[in-house]
Amino acid sequence: MSVRMKWAAGLLLAGALIGLLYVAFVPRPAVEKSAGGAAGSGSVAPDFVLKDVRGKNVSLSQYRNQVVLLVFMTTWCSYCRAEIPYLKDLHARYGSKGLVILNIDIQESREKAAAYAGKYDLPYNTLLDSQGDVMQQYGVRGVPSKTLIDRDGRILCLNCRTLENHLANRFVDH
Repeated sequence: MSVRMKWAAGLLLAGALIGLLYVAFVPRPAVEKSAGGAAGSGSVAPDFVLKDVRGKNVSLSQYRNQVVLLVFMTTWCSYCRAEIPYLKDLHARYGSKGLVILNIDIQESREKAAAYAGKYDLPYNTLLDSQGDVMQQYGVRGVPSKTLIDRDGRILCLNCRTLENHLANRFVDH
């Protein structure tokens, strides 16, 4: 192989490495629309009515003028269980200021979800998305998934990874 070909191959390899590092580490803005036409950041949060583990109907619209955190989860998800201390902390810090956390159990029985909520002493309401319809409306692809909704009913973030920033910037001082 000639020196020129080695040099070109080296440049190509370096470019590929830089591209991979860019994709892996450079933050990207939130996606405006999820696959399948689900709600996106900045759009009005789709309303829903789900039963909670006690059998009571709960709608998103009843929390208008409050900040709402939807937490999509399942009882078998170890990552969901690992999030519980963090969510309890958020509830303790912001619940008295008006943050509503709704734990949405996806496609599991009421008995299973109620036992889970009791076992982990969840201080926020657990709702049953028995058919997975709400999960689809919000473009949930995996669990746990968190969606933050502002007081005007608009989605601040889907699959929130910067939840603390959103709460600090748009919630704490109100």
